[in-house]
Amino acid sequence: MGKLDITMNEYVSEAARFAEIVNYAIFQNEQVIHSEKLSELDTSSRKKHVAEKTRDIVKLYNGEAFFVMIGVENQDKIHYLMPLRVMDYDIRSYEKQRKTVAQKHAELHDLDDENEFMSGFSKEDRLIPVITLVLYYGKTPWDGAMDLHGILDIPEVMKPYRDLIGNYKMHLLEVGKIQDLEGFSDNLKRVFGFVKYQSDQVELKKFVEENADIFEAISKEDSDAIKALANSKKLLECIEKNEKEEGVYMCKAIRDWEEENIRIGEARGEARGEARGEERGREKMLVALVSKKIQKGKTISEIADALEMSEAEVKKVHRIAMMQRSQLSA
Repeated sequence: MGKLDITMNEYVSEAARFAEIVNYAIFQNEQVIHSEKLSELDTSSRKKHVAEKTRDIVKLYNGEAFFVMIGVENQDKIHYLMPLRVMDYDIRSYEKQRKTVAQKHAELHDLDDENEFMSGFSKEDRLIPVITLVLYYGKTPWDGAMDLHGILDIPEVMKPYRDLIGNYKMHLLEVGKIQDLEGFSDNLKRVFGFVKYQSDQVELKKFVEENADIFEAISKEDSDAIKALANSKKLLECIEKNEKEEGVYMCKAIRDWEEENIRIGEARGEARGEARGEERGREKMLVALVSKKIQKGKTISEIADALEMSEAEVKKVHRIAMMQRSQLSA
């Protein structure tokens, strides 16, 4: 697991943030999940001797009316098999529950019906629903499939009957496409806003300045999340330079980043100007050299051999010399 995964897993797993994200992305901003009723679950799920991929975050919600298991996957890259990966996570969660139920019945010897005994599951038993949300932070718009059908090669003749083919839908929150950040808490507004605008320096500066009250000195948690998601090395350096004991002065970091980019742009401009000057100097010297040899009666072929140039290059230089003479005599 990379540094970004570790940082964002810790950040998103905080109960209040987790509930806020899930309510926004899955329940259309209805306050269905309450943070105080969330509990951590072990994300590891491994077969004997074979290591399997594990969920980033999974929590159990114990509400007054229902139980539900909710998983979140943090992604900064597009995974083109994500619907299958999510389905695999969910199936393994259900399978783990099934094994727990079967084990309990085996210990109690309470399944007298032969069908229930064979199933290890009574007619009244139920599994806890599982929901998985993919949280995508990448700068490239998500163009992967959103369900299992999207990664299946369904023959043309079968397309009218595609509903007969089992499907599995995926829940995705693409942070860069969130239209309105105003409904989020200050923490998520800062981090999600940074992800949304960081590819455009002007827009990021505007967003930070318009929300200066929440960016002036941000917490270490928010700072760590922003640094993990930063896709500009220079911006990351400016953020780290403005880290203080009480937090990070993000407004100052963005101004420093802007000034650094201006300085780099000016330096590149100067370098290009110097390179063009050197090129013009070489061209002037070559024109003078070719003109001199032409005046001495040397042929194009002889000049090309002497200067280790192609005849086409010598002719081009000669044309430049003739144009310059014509301009001077005009």
